[in-house]
Amino acid sequence: MGNPVFRPFISKLTGSLEIMQNASVTHIEKPQDRPEERWYISIEDNQPVFAKNIILTMPAPQTNALLPEYLTELKQTTLEALYDPCIAILAGVEMPLSSSIFLNNSELLDKPILLDKGNIGWSIAKWSHSVENNTAYLSVIIHANPEFSSKHIEEDVSTFPDRLWKEWKSHLKTDARFDVSALPKHISYLKGHKWRYARVTKTADEECERTNQKYSIALAGDWLEGPRIESAWISGRNAAISLLPQD
Repeated sequence: MGNPVFRPFISKLTGSLEIMQNASVTHIEKPQDRPEERWYISIEDNQPVFAKNIILTMPAPQTNALLPEYLTELKQTTLEALYDPCIAILAGVEMPLSSSIFLNNSELLDKPILLDKGNIGWSIAKWSHSVENNTAYLSVIIHANPEFSSKHIEEDVSTFPDRLWKEWKSHLKTDARFDVSALPKHISYLKGHKWRYARVTKTADEECERTNQKYSIALAGDWLEGPRIESAWISGRNAAISLLPQD
């Protein structure tokens, strides 16, 4: 975890790289009979990019859609992975430090609140505060459980934030962590998000092809190793190594 923030660490790693953000890759191609040629990468509303090697790191279904049809074994690998979706919300509340919530409960400002009940599969809430402004800030991340998310993934994401926020508060009230009724009715920030491919429930089998050295293309992602961030890193490292020149 970066301290105080993660950005400087990432910036140092990527300082020598050219990174294109907010770019939608629509197509990759290379003639099947000319594997020595560079890859042609089509980008929506932008100039194409040419590359000697490609590592595809998207979720398996999106990777499958980009792979050329002749790379049948790589495409088959992408069909092995399965996912659970996730509906998530981010909420933010501001209130004075003099609020009754903090009376005889000052340690509340130092401890995260973890909760998983009902339709909520995981959530974390953390207070921060500014003595200078006499203001406390509550930031809450809520992930709906797989059952709720799978049932509602096709619905408009705007219908969930208020519902999950109210459910979170109702569970917290039952737990009596603090006086939920003292929270202001006006919430400073409330927004929802949907991840169709949020959590890997089945990874591709180990014997499935991950790299085609003839065409200089490799696959990477947590769906090849396991549903954790370190698994994604290991997969990416393995993909990069697999495309390096062999001694």
